[in-house]
Amino acid sequence: MDTSKRSPAPYITAGLIFLVGVLGFAGFLFWSLAGMGENLIQVVVPGERELHLKEPGAYTVFHEYRSAVGGRVYSGGEGVSGLECKLTSKKTGAVIPLSPSTSASRYDYGGRSGVSLLEFAIAEPGDYVFKASYPEGQAGSQAVLAVDHGFIGKILLTVFGGFAILFGSLVVSLAIVVVTLVKRSRKPAPAAA
Repeated sequence: MDTSKRSPAPYITAGLIFLVGVLGFAGFLFWSLAGMGENLIQVVVPGERELHLKEPGAYTVFHEYRSAVGGRVYSGGEGVSGLECKLTSKKTGAVIPLSPSTSASRYDYGGRSGVSLLEFAIAEPGDYVFKASYPEGQAGSQAVLAVDHGFIGKILLTVFGGFAILFGSLVVSLAIVVVTLVKRSRKPAPAAA
C-alpha cells in the first residue's frame, strides 16, 4: 500500500479537537471569571455595612489591600493592625463569632488584591450588619474588606474546570494520533497467490 496517499484527515481532526479545547479553555475561564469579583461584598472601614447573605455556611472576610470603591482607589499594605470587627444578625441581634482565617488565601483579580483575614459561619441566610473600627484613641487608615462565600473555592473550581477541558482535548487528540500511527505502521498481510 502506498503510504504517501494516506489521508491526513485523522491528524486534521486531532488538531481541530485540540484547537476547540484551547478555545473552550479560554472561553470557560473568561466567562466563569467575568463578574466573579462582583460577588465580593466590599466594606470600607472603619465603617459599617448591611450584608444580605444568601446562603448558610462558611464565609471569609478578605482585606483588599489593592481595591477601588466608588471611584476611590485604596492601596496599602496587607495589614490592618488593631481593626476590631463585629457581625450581628439584623433579625435576632445575635453576635456572630468571627475568628482569624485558618489559611492565608489570596487573590489578585480584576485590579483587586486580597488576603483572607477572618472567617465566620451562619446557620441561616438573611441580613447582617458588619461593623469595623479601630479602638478609641488608636489611629488607623481606611481600608477595604470584602466578604464572600467560597470565593477561593470558586476560583479553584473554575481553573481546574478549564484545565480539564484543555487536557481532555489534548488526550483525545493524542489518542487519535497514536491510534492512527499504530494502524498505519502495521504491515499488511501478504496477499495469497
